[in-house]
Amino acid sequence: MEAFSDGIFAIAATLLILNVQVPHAPAGQLTHQLLDLWPSYIAYATSFVTIAVMWLNHHAIFSRVARVDRPLVAFNLFMLGVIAFLPFPTQVLGTHIGTPQDATAAALLYGITGMLIASGFGGVYLWIATHPALLHDAYSDVDFLRVAPRYLVGGVAYTVCIPLAFIYPPAVVAVIAAIVLYYAIDQLPQPSSTSQK
Repeated sequence: MEAFSDGIFAIAATLLILNVQVPHAPAGQLTHQLLDLWPSYIAYATSFVTIAVMWLNHHAIFSRVARVDRPLVAFNLFMLGVIAFLPFPTQVLGTHIGTPQDATAAALLYGITGMLIASGFGGVYLWIATHPALLHDAYSDVDFLRVAPRYLVGGVAYTVCIPLAFIYPPAVVAVIAAIVLYYAIDQLPQPSSTSQK
C-alpha cells in the first residue's frame, strides 16, 4: 500500500508543473509573460510543498503501522484520490486568482479540495489511532488519540478558507501556506520507553 501511495504522491507532484505554461504571444513579449505567470508559480510552489509535507507525514504514520485492513485502505484511497485531483484546482487557482471576477471560485475550489484531503488524512489517522492492533508492537501501548486533535486542525483551517474565498480570495493561499508549515513538523507519538527496552 505504501508503494502505491508513493506512486500517487509522485504523479500528483509531477503533474503540478504541467500547469505552468507560457501562452503563445508575439516575439519580444516573453519576459513580460514570464513575469505575469507569478500566480502560477506561487500556486505550484504551495501545492508542491503541500504534497511533500503530506507525503512525509504519510510515511511517518505508516512507519508505525504493521498491518492494514480494508477500512484503512479505503480511507487511504479516498485521500489519495483527492491528492491526485489537486493539480486541477492548482491550475485554476494559478490562472484565475488574479482575475477579480473569477478569484472567489478559484479559491473556493482549492479550499474545498484541501478540506477533502484533510478529511481523508484525518480518517486515516483516526482509524489507526482507534485500532491499535494495526500498529507495530513498539507502539501498541502508545496513546495515538492524544495527537488526534492535531489532525483535525487542517480540516478546520481549510473550512475557514471557504468564507475567506468570498471575502478576500488571495488570503486563501496564505492560509494554505500556514497549514503546510503547521504540519511540516512531525509530532507523532514515539515508542513507549518500555517497548524500546
